[in-house]
Amino acid sequence: VRDMVGKWRFSSVDLSKRLGLEAVPAYVNEEAVKLALSAPHYCRVLKVGGRLWGKALLRLWLDREGLKEVAWRRKDPIESGSGSAALSLAWASKVSSEEVAEVVKEGLKLPSRSHVYLYRRYRKLGLRVPKPSPSERPCPICGAPLEASSCRLCGAYVDEEGRLHVYNGP
Repeated sequence: VRDMVGKWRFSSVDLSKRLGLEAVPAYVNEEAVKLALSAPHYCRVLKVGGRLWGKALLRLWLDREGLKEVAWRRKDPIESGSGSAALSLAWASKVSSEEVAEVVKEGLKLPSRSHVYLYRRYRKLGLRVPKPSPSERPCPICGAPLEASSCRLCGAYVDEEGRLHVYNGP
């Protein structure tokens, strides 16, 4: 966590500003960061049922409040059960082959039509893909700088074995 403080960025902040809103991610709050950094390891990670669980205090509190199912559920991709898979299908249906070709001409290798839809909305808000400096590696999907092997813009990441991972829904 200490290595991440001050380096993390949240696209929700830029996007919300363009929409006339304000997003305040919890980990930007100085008090929340101090609490997270000062908490002992056992308050952050806990071994239960032979498995390590992060967010230990939150999970213990949820369990105590009678929300055992929520507290100890495994982490699923956001598209599972949130309805975002249906959104991705709707977005993908709004993208023409010509629009995909335009994005490819820009040098982006977006994995799905829903990515193209969101990228075009991002551009309509006046936002651009940041260019990496000469010392930074570009994301193989969108070209933004990779930070610790992951892209904050499109969510792609390169694992320890050099394999590229990216959500490639509809």
